[in-house]
Amino acid sequence: MNKKNEWANRGLTILLFLFAFVGTWCLMSFGVPSLRVEMDSVDGDFFGASLRHMAFLKFLGSTGLGVVVAMIPRTLNQK
Repeated sequence: MNKKNEWANRGLTILLFLFAFVGTWCLMSFGVPSLRVEMDSVDGDFFGASLRHMAFLKFLGSTGLGVVVAMIPRTLNQK
């Protein structure tokens, strides 16, 4: 494999991981009722509190799904 193709594959892997990680984190922060924060405050405070609430659990879930999604192209390209 040449260097240019190798860097393109790494870039794709990193982008897929980041999109999956951020998407999963936001979905868990705002879509899962048990992980949402119920508070009456300004929108900025609510947004920050929602992202920080149960951060370790959200980190583990987002990282796990991010790794799985990032490995999809690598497994499909194996010969």
